Amino acid sequence: MFCLIFIFLSSTENIYYCGTKSVKAASDNDLPVVYPVNGQKYWVIFREGFRDSRIEMTTCNVAGNNDNLWIEWNGGLYLKGGEAEDGYNQYYLNENTWEQIGTYHIFTDWATSVIASNLDIYNTDGELVLEKTNLYEIENPDDPSVPEEQFNEYIYRANLLLSGDYPGSKEEYISLDTPSKVMVQELQKNGFGDTARAWKSFTDTCDTVLDAGKTIDIVIEEKDMYSAIILNAMESAVEYSLIDTINADVIKDSEELLSLIKEVMKLNYDLKIDKETRNSTLTDEMRKRVKQLMDESFEKKGFSKAVSWLSNFEEVMDFAGTLEDYCQEVASYVNLRKINASMKEVLKEMGKLCPKENKALQSALDDCINILNISDNEFEEQMCCGVLKCVGREAAKAVVSHFWDKIVIKKIEEIRPELAIVKLFYKGSKYVTNLVLNTDELTEKYFKMVAVLEVDSLVKSTYYSLKSKYQREKTIDNAEAYLSAIDVFFNLLEYDCESSYAYVDELSSANLTKICALFGQNDGNSLKEAINNIKSHYYQEYEAIYVSWVNYLEGDYPEIYPYYSHLIEESMERRIEYKIHCPVDVYVYDSQNTPVVSVVNGLPATSELTVLVEDDEKIIYVPEGEEYTFKYIGNDIGSMDINITEYDKDSAVLRDVYFNDLALAKGTTYVSAENGRLLEDKEYQISVGEEESLEPDFDTFFSDKRQSYNVKISEGTIYKKGEPYYNISAYAGEVLDISAFIPEGYKFEQWEVTFGEAKIGDMNREKTTLKIVDGDVEIKAILRNVAVEEPTVIPSPTTEPEITEKPIVSVSPTTEPVTTEKPTVSPIPTTKPEITEKPTVSPDSTTKPETTEKPSVSQNPIMKPDVMEDNKTNSSQKLRKGSEITDKKTKAVYRITGTGKRRAVEYIKSTKKKLTSVVIPDVVKLKGKSYKVTSIGKRAFKNSKQLKTVKIGKNVKTIKRQAFSVCAKLKNITLGKNVKSIGEEAFNKCTALTIITIPSKVAKIEEKAFYRCKNLRYILVKTNKLIAKNVGYNAFGKGALKLRVKTDKSKWKLYSKIFIEKGMSNKAIFIIDPVKLVI
Repeated sequence: MFCLIFIFLSSTENIYYCGTKSVKAASDNDLPVVYPVNGQKYWVIFREGFRDSRIEMTTCNVAGNNDNLWIEWNGGLYLKGGEAEDGYNQYYLNENTWEQIGTYHIFTDWATSVIASNLDIYNTDGELVLEKTNLYEIENPDDPSVPEEQFNEYIYRANLLLSGDYPGSKEEYISLDTPSKVMVQELQKNGFGDTARAWKSFTDTCDTVLDAGKTIDIVIEEKDMYSAIILNAMESAVEYSLIDTINADVIKDSEELLSLIKEVMKLNYDLKIDKETRNSTLTDEMRKRVKQLMDESFEKKGFSKAVSWLSNFEEVMDFAGTLEDYCQEVASYVNLRKINASMKEVLKEMGKLCPKENKALQSALDDCINILNISDNEFEEQMCCGVLKCVGREAAKAVVSHFWDKIVIKKIEEIRPELAIVKLFYKGSKYVTNLVLNTDELTEKYFKMVAVLEVDSLVKSTYYSLKSKYQREKTIDNAEAYLSAIDVFFNLLEYDCESSYAYVDELSSANLTKICALFGQNDGNSLKEAINNIKSHYYQEYEAIYVSWVNYLEGDYPEIYPYYSHLIEESMERRIEYKIHCPVDVYVYDSQNTPVVSVVNGLPATSELTVLVEDDEKIIYVPEGEEYTFKYIGNDIGSMDINITEYDKDSAVLRDVYFNDLALAKGTTYVSAENGRLLEDKEYQISVGEEESLEPDFDTFFSDKRQSYNVKISEGTIYKKGEPYYNISAYAGEVLDISAFIPEGYKFEQWEVTFGEAKIGDMNREKTTLKIVDGDVEIKAILRNVAVEEPTVIPSPTTEPEITEKPIVSVSPTTEPVTTEKPTVSPIPTTKPEITEKPTVSPDSTTKPETTEKPSVSQNPIMKPDVMEDNKTNSSQKLRKGSEITDKKTKAVYRITGTGKRRAVEYIKSTKKKLTSVVIPDVVKLKGKSYKVTSIGKRAFKNSKQLKTVKIGKNVKTIKRQAFSVCAKLKNITLGKNVKSIGEEAFNKCTALTIITIPSKVAKIEEKAFYRCKNLRYILVKTNKLIAKNVGYNAFGKGALKLRVKTDKSKWKLYSKIFIEKGMSNKAIFIIDPVKLVI
């Protein structure tokens, strides 16, 4: 064993420095040189071997004349004068013990500088570079060959800010009184209150109005307002302020990473990497080496977190066509995660400094951290599973927009739909009172102004705290958090100006006169102009802080400057976005007919443009003024929608064009030639065949020639380019996105057109599209109150219940009483439940309902059923429908779905860690009684990364949505013989699944049930009950190209047609029973 002790100090003689780390010379310990393994005679230590208090050594045995042994440096190290035996071994020092890392065939292929060796180091000209040394003679050489510390943009910018001469160093912007602060202080002198009183005023106003047309009301909480303000400030900081810097970081990181990989591939494997080299041609050993180089590259830059973030990223190589694409996707992913991490640090520091009495703000901060965490997880899943792919020079911009506009909003809608509404409305400078009062209410504008001030004050304190933290410890993480606090602060200042501007519109003349005087203005219009001038001043101050560092960079780091030079110019270009929804391959050619983009089988490749692919949606970004030809070739049966959008430099929409429902078959080809000129008085056209040319269904540029119609939605939201509406004017042929609003305790049933005529993309999906036909239209989301059907309050079963005539669920103070389908009487006839106190039924729908302490139905639809453990301590507690209970023996959690003579449960999850196998039992014993297990709940095993084997019991009839989604290692599954329904995305992305039997009673396979099961090659279909309408879209989509399907003789023609229409490869081979399915 090697017994060498290293002492780590900050400064002393005989210290070798590597970045911020140092190693005391071993000579001070006066120890002999002992090698890690007996017989390992030669060793080398590289500069890169010093990482986070870790030292690495490479050793070798050599046969031959040792007197002539030497090493040549030429992008790698080679042994001369002898041949190595058994390769080269690499070790690292762990608590004074050398532990082996691995064995290599080339002496080293990962390091760039040698600092110590007991061999002489020569260059290719035979000149001595480094004389042989002993391990205990490592010193701090004044040698220009030792590279300087790696450049880091965040450290560099933070140090400039602290220098005193940089714009913003004096921090004048921190102490300025903002427009909202001036207004609020004056208004409070005139009887307006603080945040609490403002919130009460707002909610009281909402309580006085009831929209009788609504089935439900939206219950907005105070914390939702705070969360919306904070999240929008962060989104604005990332998506608009930081986006160009992130993109520059991505280009720099990806180019450096690709250069390193090319060098090592040539050195190790004599493989020349170019743009034509496909990842599919790399061996497993090469892929592993690429992943190792990727980890080491980011660790070397100080991004140690990236190594854990990228733990599952090797799979992305399957979805990125080339190593260049792979490096771009890796760099985009790491840099966005890095920014998100710094934003979370800002939120955590805000949480520490938040006043204890402001519980709503504290809760909002916790919610924001949770939302970013689960959004990061979803982002990782989409990238690793190949759902999201993005390549091109501006890939980072596209990925950032996708993250905030789709992933974050999706996650908010899942956990708190009310917050999604508030966030989107505030982002579009709209107000939530539109939902209830159909007007912009003064009280909400005042509350928002005060809330922005409170968040702004907290961010100021956070800024000073994070600045101090960076001054104490100058790490990359601390620099990023410090700079992120500045980014958030300036975006809040913009919010401050917008809030005060909106409030001025609602002020009474008396208050307006006083406020105008404070700003030295004569009237409301001049006051609003003054506020806009203040906003412009804030923007210029922030731009100076954000951009000026690039001018310093040119002198300090000229080799780095080109990556960031564009930041001092106009960053955004006018551009055209092509969004294609359909099963097609897309090819784009420039004016010389040279291919510049392809998206084939969902895999994007580009030489100059930017392409983002999410499932069947392809988005291609084209700069203004460039001529391109687009070719769309169908690879399946279906239809194609194309949306072309022109944007200005501020990302405002200039023009929108739609081509809808273009018929597709395999090989169908559409072509469009575009000149890249924006707002040209000429229609976009797409040709099919040699003669037929198609005009768009809708074009906003010519909308003045069309009749506009009013569109209204109930229990949902209309979205146009991400902006939310409840009433909107639209034109015939225009396509709008619609989304149902589903509060906790409700379930979406379907869409209903209550007035006029419209085409809804999918009546049964909560998110879909609405195409305007000809005339005004009103639509409504039909919701079912599951909170009433499955009450969660468990009365004590001792007394006969007193039944009210109309039991009520009060969703909010403004909600009209809703009659339940049945009172909350215990379904167990042998027990007499205790009487709950009788709730008071409001006789007047405009009066707030009065409730007793224990209403028979929960007032708050967000309540979750109690989760009990099946043990003796609660054996007296009766299980009711909706109760959740854990089986301690198997650690499975069940939900009671039937009681009495029909006792049944649903398997909802397992609390085991690292679950590898599961048996869903026929019957489970709970509280001494047996319950049939009849269903597997939504997302029961989703993302169970270690799950390999599943056996489902005979009583299970339903497998619900995403039950086994993204179980990447799930290889063996046995479905119970009584399964009737396989839910939406039930086995989505189960990439290890190779064979499955569809039982004889299955009558329904929902949308994307086996989507992206790319290795599912054998399917035995025992059921004869399937019909086309009961097999969902893409049920077998994106699977194996060649698979075998065995069916009954009477069904093979029908099933082959249905399955191929629902996404199965048209190369599938259908085998008729009793022919044996050969596996």
